[in-house]
Amino acid sequence: MAGDVIEKVNGRSINNWTKALSLIAVNPDTDVIVTVDRKGEKRTFTLRPETATELKIGMSGLVPDMPAEIGRLKPGFPAEKAGIQVNDKIIAVDGKTIYHWNQFSLLVRESKGNKLVITIERAGKRMETTVTAQEDGGRFVIGVEPIVRMVFKKYGFLESLRLGFDKTIESVDLTFITLKKLLTFGLSIKTLGGP
Repeated sequence: MAGDVIEKVNGRSINNWTKALSLIAVNPDTDVIVTVDRKGEKRTFTLRPETATELKIGMSGLVPDMPAEIGRLKPGFPAEKAGIQVNDKIIAVDGKTIYHWNQFSLLVRESKGNKLVITIERAGKRMETTVTAQEDGGRFVIGVEPIVRMVFKKYGFLESLRLGFDKTIESVDLTFITLKKLLTFGLSIKTLGGP
C-alpha cells in the first residue's frame, strides 16, 4: 500500500530505493519475499515481479513516493495560462484523486487535448482550474515539471569509510546474485551492461 516502508527484500535489509528495485529486477517471474513497516506493524508479502522490457528484468509496480507538486512551469504552456503556480499541489483531475506524479502525468497524456478540470491546493486553500493539454513532440502536455527534493548528506572521514565499505559489500552481493541467476538461467543475458 502507499505509505508502506520496505524493510527487507528476500531477507536482505533495504535502506534505499535503488537496492530494493535492484533486488526485484534480478528476480523476474520469481517469488520475492518483501517485508514492510505499515504504520508500525511489520507485514510480509510474497511479490512476483513480471518480466518487463526486452531486458527481461523484474518489474513490480512499486515506485517511490512522488507527490504531484509543481516544481517548474514552462512559459507559454497551458498550465501557466490557466494560473497554475510553482508549489501548487495537484489534488485531483476530473474528480479522480491524485496520489502520485506519474498518475497525474498519465492522465494529462491520455487527455488527447480534451479539457481537464484540475483541483489544486495552494497555501492550504483548494481551487479548481481548467486546462487543455497541447501536443508537444507527439505527447500531450500542460508544461509542468515535478518538484525534486534533493537531500545532500555530509559524513565524517570514518563514517565515509564505513559507508563506502558497506556499499562495496552491497554491490558484490548483488553481483553474485546476478551471476547465480545467469548461470541457472533465471535471468536473461540481456540484463548485463557496462564495460
